[in-house]
Amino acid sequence: MGYAIAGYPTRKRRGHRHKVKLLKHGKEDKLTNKRRKRDDGKVSIGMSELPVEIIQRIFIMSGNAAMYELNKFYHTILVPSTSLLSSMVWENYVWDPLQYGIELNEEDDDDNRHDGQKVLLMLETVFNVNAFWNYLTANMEILDSISRFIPTAVYQDFMSEGDSGKVVQWWEQDGLMDFPQVFYANFELFVYNRNFIRSLSRFFILKDPYIHLNELIHWFYDRNNNDDDDDDDELFFETVGLVLEIAKVEYGGIYSSEPLESLLDVLFVQNKSNKPIQTFTKFLNLFYSRENAQEHLSDPSLWRLLRSTSNMTVIDIVVNHGGQPHYGAFF
Repeated sequence: MGYAIAGYPTRKRRGHRHKVKLLKHGKEDKLTNKRRKRDDGKVSIGMSELPVEIIQRIFIMSGNAAMYELNKFYHTILVPSTSLLSSMVWENYVWDPLQYGIELNEEDDDDNRHDGQKVLLMLETVFNVNAFWNYLTANMEILDSISRFIPTAVYQDFMSEGDSGKVVQWWEQDGLMDFPQVFYANFELFVYNRNFIRSLSRFFILKDPYIHLNELIHWFYDRNNNDDDDDDDELFFETVGLVLEIAKVEYGGIYSSEPLESLLDVLFVQNKSNKPIQTFTKFLNLFYSRENAQEHLSDPSLWRLLRSTSNMTVIDIVVNHGGQPHYGAFF
């Protein structure tokens, strides 16, 4: 091996490994990022680093109960205080029309005007958030400050178009609003929060009580399948009475065969009770003993179902309460 230039061999030495040094940029990138953060003053943060109240507000409005189970941190902090829920209800769902130049006058039950009395409206969408729903059931006194619930469509039309005439026109209409649709699917309130439902009857009426009863009957017996608890039976009858009460059904009777058909189905077709005869008889005594009950107890659809049960005891009970089978019901 010779040297072309002093110090530079013409061939590599045997057994000598030629090492190539690689440049490492990792530390430089970290240093650059740190410099960048120091330069612009902005540091990215995760959700867990937000103030607790903001996280709670996000949780409430999202309605995502699964956030509780994300980790120990969320399980600990996601219990909003009553004061936070109260402030969110007043901030987002209580509306003062006078702040928008809309003057509405209260009237009492005798149609006497009370000029100058403050009118506060609550948005019916408050029931779409479970946390607010639970807050209102535990703090019903807030409803004493509310004059009415304003329909979502009326409120949104005013906020988008600014036409106060629509709000005034709605205000001057007579009659109660129908319960929001969410009440037709949430039956537990009618069973366990009856005072809350009664307090809402000042603002709402259940306009489709028989549709509600049909669903309620199936829900109740799915939940209490073959339960012999007498308290549950009494709870069932009281709940049916509450539905009729807030629906303003005259004399508290049922003027349709549909709820009775639903009860027949769960008791004698699906066999979801260990004492169906007793329950069926009491249901008839309580809700089908009015003067015009015979009309509904003679409904052809009811008798088709009675025929399918092939239970003569049940048929005799209906006949004894005034029901008459239509011609050909058993042929």
